[in-house]
Amino acid sequence: MNDLRKWHLALGCAIAAMAVPATAQTAPADGAAAADDAADEIIVTAQKREERLQDVPLTISVVSGEALERRTITNVTELQNASPELNYVGQPSAGYSIRGSGTQTFTRSSENNVLVVVDGVVQGQLTPPTSSLFDVARVEVLSGPQGMLFGKNASAGVVNIVTQAPDPDATSGRARLSIGEDGYLVGNAMLNLAIADGAALRVTGVREERDATIFNRFNDRGIDKRETTGGRARFLWEAGPRLTFNVIGDYEEEKGGNAAWVMRIVAPGNANSIATRLAACGVTPGPENTEVCLDGPTSRRIESGGASLQIDADIGGGHTLTNIAAYRRFERDSDTDSDARPINALNNNYAGDRIDQWSEEIRISSPSGARVEYVAGLFFYDYEYFSLVNQSGTLGALPFVATASNTQDIEQRSQAVFGQATFNLTERISLIAGGRYTDDVVKATFVAFTDPTLGRRFAGFGNPPGTASNRVDTDNFSYRLGAQYRPSPDATFFATYSRGYKGPALNNLLAGGIAPPVVEREIPENIEVGVKAALLDRRVNVDLSLFRTDVEDFQAQTTQTANGLTQFVFTNASELRFRGAQLNVYARPADGLSLTGGVLYNKAEYGSFIVPCNAPYLTGCTASPAGQVIDVKGRQLAGAPKWKLTAGAAYETAVADSILGFADAGLVYRSDTQTSASPDPNLVIEDYALIDARIGVRGESGNWSAALFVKNLTDKRAPTLIFRDPLSPVGNYAQSYQPNAFRTIGVTLEVGF
Repeated sequence: MNDLRKWHLALGCAIAAMAVPATAQTAPADGAAAADDAADEIIVTAQKREERLQDVPLTISVVSGEALERRTITNVTELQNASPELNYVGQPSAGYSIRGSGTQTFTRSSENNVLVVVDGVVQGQLTPPTSSLFDVARVEVLSGPQGMLFGKNASAGVVNIVTQAPDPDATSGRARLSIGEDGYLVGNAMLNLAIADGAALRVTGVREERDATIFNRFNDRGIDKRETTGGRARFLWEAGPRLTFNVIGDYEEEKGGNAAWVMRIVAPGNANSIATRLAACGVTPGPENTEVCLDGPTSRRIESGGASLQIDADIGGGHTLTNIAAYRRFERDSDTDSDARPINALNNNYAGDRIDQWSEEIRISSPSGARVEYVAGLFFYDYEYFSLVNQSGTLGALPFVATASNTQDIEQRSQAVFGQATFNLTERISLIAGGRYTDDVVKATFVAFTDPTLGRRFAGFGNPPGTASNRVDTDNFSYRLGAQYRPSPDATFFATYSRGYKGPALNNLLAGGIAPPVVEREIPENIEVGVKAALLDRRVNVDLSLFRTDVEDFQAQTTQTANGLTQFVFTNASELRFRGAQLNVYARPADGLSLTGGVLYNKAEYGSFIVPCNAPYLTGCTASPAGQVIDVKGRQLAGAPKWKLTAGAAYETAVADSILGFADAGLVYRSDTQTSASPDPNLVIEDYALIDARIGVRGESGNWSAALFVKNLTDKRAPTLIFRDPLSPVGNYAQSYQPNAFRTIGVTLEVGF
C-alpha cells in the first residue's frame, strides 16, 4: 500500500474514531433491511439510507434473495432474467448494460458505465467480481446516471448487490444442494455465529459445476466444462451504541474450458474454406449448432477476491459518518483456439490479466425525516491493470507459424467529491439537488514484441515491435435536479434531470492508426418522470417511468478490417438517443400468491456514426479509404432490444400438517436485437422467450425444503452474441452462448437450523 492509500485509510479511521464520544443510536453496518419482491413495504438503500421503494424518486427494479432462489438464479449472468432493463453479454467482452447502454470492449482502460456495487464496495473491473449470488438479501438495479450517490461514476446506472448481514442475536446454519442433468451442481452453505453481545460472524461457501455445452468433434470432447469454488465471510461488531464495524472478505476461483464460439453461417468455398473443413469434421453450422472442430487449446482460470472494512459512527443528531476502505484483486489466464478450423490458423490466443484495485469512500448522511436530508462524501480510486497477450498461427496460408505479443500497463486514478440533498418544502413537496466533481487520470503503456519460442514475425500480423505510452487527464462536474410530489402515503410523482459522466479511455498507440489514441469521455443527459403508487390496500405496487436520454460521444466498439484481418475498434459515436418507458409491478393479490412483472420499451438510436458495411449488404453504403462504410444514424443501438419483459409468479399453500407446497414460474422475453452497429440481417438475434419453473414442498418452520426445477423449459437455443468470423468475415458468422441457452432439469434440497 503506497503512502496515499495509507493516508486515505488512516483519515477514514480517525474520523470514525473521533465520532465515538457522541451520543446516538446504533448505525446499521450496511443499511440492509429485508426486501420482499412483492409486498406493501419494499425497503431499499439506493440513496444510502433505508427508504420505502415507494418514496424513492428513481427508477429501480428490486429482486429479493427469495426471488433469486425461486427463479433458481445462482450467478450474475442470469440476473438479467429478473430485471427488464438489465442485460449481460459474456463473450467476447463481458459486462452489463442498462437500457442498452453498456461497456462492451476489449480496451481495458475503459471504465464501466454500468457500475456494480457489492456491500458498498465499487467493483471497477469490466468483469463482474463474482459469479455466485448465494446468501443475497436483495439486488437493486438503478437506471440513469447515479454518480451523485455512489463512489464511482455510473453514467448508465448501478447494479447494487446487498448480501445478508450477520445476525448477532442467533446462531443459525443452512445448506442447499441443486443437482441436475448434464453435470449441473450448485452447492451452498451458510453458518451464522452469534459470538457475543452485538457481534456475529457469517460465513458462506459455494461450489458450482457445469458440464460442457460445446462439443469438439476434432477430439470428441466437451470444451467448456466449468468449476467454481468460493466463499465469503462477514464479521459484524456493534462496538457500542454509536459505533459499528463491518469486515468482509471473499474469494472465488473458476476453472475449466473457454466457451469457444460456434459457427452459425458459413459461406461455400474451396478446400481451405471453413465450410469444407467443418463438413469434413462432421460439424453442421446453423442457429442451434453447439459443435466445433478445433485442434488447439481452450482453457480458462479466474481468481478474484478482496476485503473491505466499513466503519459507521453516529456523530450526534442522527448524522452517520461512514468510511469504506476496500481492496480487490482479479487474475485471469485463458487460451483459446480462435480460428474456428481444425488447422493452426490462429490456434493460440493467450491472455493473462491482473487487476489490483484500491478504493475508499468517506461520507456523511443526515437523519431521515429532517427538513433537509443529504448525503455527501469523498471518493478515492486506484486501479492498476497488466495484461500479456500472445497470438500465433499460420493464418491459414503461411508455411510457418507467425506470432505477435503485447503487454499493457494501465493505471487509473480517480478522486471525487459528491453529494445529494432533498429539500422537504412541505410534507408533500420536495426538491432534489445533487452534484459530483471528478478528477481522473488514465495512463497506459503498450509494448509489442515477438516471442521467438512461439513463432516468427510476419508483417501485417499484430503490431510491429515497439513501445508507446499515453496519458489523459480530465475533470468533470455532473449533477442532478428534480422535484417530488407525494399527494398521499400511497402515491409519489417525481421528475429529474441528470447529467452524468464516463471518463476517457486510451487505445493501443501501436495499432497502426486504426483506432483513435484517445476515446473521448461520454456525457449522458437523462430526463425522467415517473409515478409510484400502492393500490388495492397496498397489495399492488406499481412503478411507471418515462425517460429520455441523450448521450454525447457514446463509447462504442465496432470492427474494422486491415491487412485482411477484422479487428475490434473502440471509438466514439457522436450521439445516442434513448426514448422509452418502464413499468414495474409487485403484487400480492391473495394470500400465498406473489406476482412480479416488468416491461421496458426502449427506442435507442444512434446519432451520426460511421461503421463498416458488411458485404454483400451494401445498400446505402459509400466508398472510403477503409472500404465500404455507412452512417447508421437512426438505427437501433446494438445490444438493445426495443422490448423486454420479465414476469414471475409464486404460490404457496398448506398441503399437510406443518408442510407447505409451493410452485413458481418465471418468464423473460426479448425482442429482436442487433449485435453489431454494422447493419446486417445475419447479425440479428431474433426475439425469444425463456421460461423457468419450480415445484416443491417445505417445512412450515422453514428448516427444510425439496423442489423439482427446470431452467429454460423449452430448451430455446438463444445466443448472446453473433459476429463475423475475424479471419474470413465475408459470409461466415459465429455465435456464443450463455448456460441459460440450454435446458436444465434438476432437484434442490435444503436444510437449516
